[in-house]
Amino acid sequence: MTELAANLTFTALDLETTGLKPVADRIIEIGAVRFNAAGEILATFQTLVDPRIPVSAAARAINGISDAMLSGKPGIETVLPEFVDFLGDSVPVAHHAPFDVAFLSYEIHRLGFRSQTRPVLDTCSMSRRLFRNLPSYRLSSLAEHFGIESDSFHRAAADAEVCRRLFLCCLEKMPP
Repeated sequence: MTELAANLTFTALDLETTGLKPVADRIIEIGAVRFNAAGEILATFQTLVDPRIPVSAAARAINGISDAMLSGKPGIETVLPEFVDFLGDSVPVAHHAPFDVAFLSYEIHRLGFRSQTRPVLDTCSMSRRLFRNLPSYRLSSLAEHFGIESDSFHRAAADAEVCRRLFLCCLEKMPP
């Protein structure tokens, strides 16, 4: 682990959405785990979000989140400021980060919130560089490769926890 990483706080995050396009689809679940470089969990964040549009059949088949589960939940205009506060000054970490970043950025701008520009570490890219020649770099495949168990893939809180543990595997492999 690098000396710089030892002094930072990280937040592994994951989103579930109604589909794949930030302009047409919406966030329906946010999960996050704040932790230090030693792996100690400092705090967690999880919430369902009412997208005010239907969840696509394809998304529902992947994450199991139905319109009924989202009815009455807070909207993104309520959840997003809470999530940004939760992130604080930690370093965000996500698997396939461009996907999550695109949805968060779109919602921040759509709602007129002020955004902080900061890098987001991508465990998929890190894994490709640090662990060459694996057959797959999907989160579930990497979890299996590293013996990281999860009770539920494609749910935000569970995927954020797997992302945290995968990031720690990456930190161990990085040169000092």
